[in-house]
Amino acid sequence: SVPYARLALLLKDRNSEEESANLENAEFYARYALKLNPSNSAAWQALGAVQAREGQWAEALVTIEQALVLEPANAQAWEVRGAILENTNRLADALAAYGHQVELLLTDTNQVTPGGQHALLNRVRVFKQLGRWEEAGQDVCLAFGIPRRETQALPNLIDLSAFYNAGFKGNWHQDQPDNDLSELPVGIQALAGTQF
Repeated sequence: SVPYARLALLLKDRNSEEESANLENAEFYARYALKLNPSNSAAWQALGAVQAREGQWAEALVTIEQALVLEPANAQAWEVRGAILENTNRLADALAAYGHQVELLLTDTNQVTPGGQHALLNRVRVFKQLGRWEEAGQDVCLAFGIPRRETQALPNLIDLSAFYNAGFKGNWHQDQPDNDLSELPVGIQALAGTQF
């Protein structure tokens, strides 16, 4: 039943002109996987994700909660739950779901994986909707490996942390190995007598 659940997830995320057929096939395979093994958390997750993509929010929430009952440490199921709650404007609950996803994927705060970065940016999106800019900025900095705002920064230095979309390190354009901005100075800088 696990291969059918994986196939359902692959079909759900497949971008093509036949999206409705892909979702229909994904739902079929997820339900077939559940028929073979009703205790298959991945199948419940796949079905919930398909229902969410189809905008069936109430059904998707019930389905994804079944996946989490079977496997509480399923980070992808927590992400689906967060997306369902975010799309139904239950932002506090969405924030909690994304928080679970972050906790499961960020075991080592010194090394953020692509999955951990994605989880943090999910949570950032909800923090911004709730107007919680400082927390959004902290997660953005962690996601992109950006040093946190200096504590001695004056209040007139606007904190844009919540709006960063990349760090200085890392290849932005995938064309050359060392194509980054890592040589730029960090922290408070004075340019033409003005602090930035």
